[in-house]
Amino acid sequence: MHRCASLHAFAGLVALVALFLASCSPKPAAPVVQGTLFFSQDDNANGLYVLDMDSGEATLVGAGITNVTSFTVGLAGRGVDDPLVGSTWSTLHDFAQDGSGTTQFSTVEAEGLAYDRANNRIYAIWNGAFRSVSPVTGAVIATLTGPGFDLEGLAADADAGVIYAIGDNTTNLFVYEIASDTWGVVGDTGHEWDQSGLAFDEVSGMLYAVGNDDDPSGLYRIDPSDASIELVGDTGLTTAEGGLAWVPGE
Repeated sequence: MHRCASLHAFAGLVALVALFLASCSPKPAAPVVQGTLFFSQDDNANGLYVLDMDSGEATLVGAGITNVTSFTVGLAGRGVDDPLVGSTWSTLHDFAQDGSGTTQFSTVEAEGLAYDRANNRIYAIWNGAFRSVSPVTGAVIATLTGPGFDLEGLAADADAGVIYAIGDNTTNLFVYEIASDTWGVVGDTGHEWDQSGLAFDEVSGMLYAVGNDDDPSGLYRIDPSDASIELVGDTGLTTAEGGLAWVPGE
């Protein structure tokens, strides 16, 4: 065989080996998009913020319009491009994610809100009265078993079929089983959560909470497996009391 032919054959073999190795190499994992944590501040008609999930720092979203003029309000996230569900305490509204305005769609009262994407239902709690609500018509779907406490922060883990809750005059993290309409206790957080907000991060599997009675300006992370908590950071607001909602990223 001529020397040039040998070189061409060797080069071809090298190319085939490189192609084989490339096809067998694992593909790089797609980057994880963290999501966005929204906060609706009590008694602030222009109080829609985004909270940094690593530092807790609050940033006003656009004009921040919520039309909230009362205390103990709730907030819940839906899809990436869907409006938030927010309460003014006495009514439910769609909140634009850019803070540009709200649209009332229900007269249901709510201190705490959660959205279950698996069943396309809003869960609302007010002075211990617990109900499911249609996100389309705003009508009450069902009156559900109450927790026996004045819980004010709700968050849904749709994949697990549960709703977590915190509230006033109790330091416990509660869990509601949607299928059985029953409540239980996960554990003791060590703090009461008056005028609180709660959100479930589907990426990390952790809960985020505001309204800690001992640190009203702080953002906290709660482990839903055992109710242990850690401080994320200070929001920079005088009080971080109100509703909290997590929205998935792109």
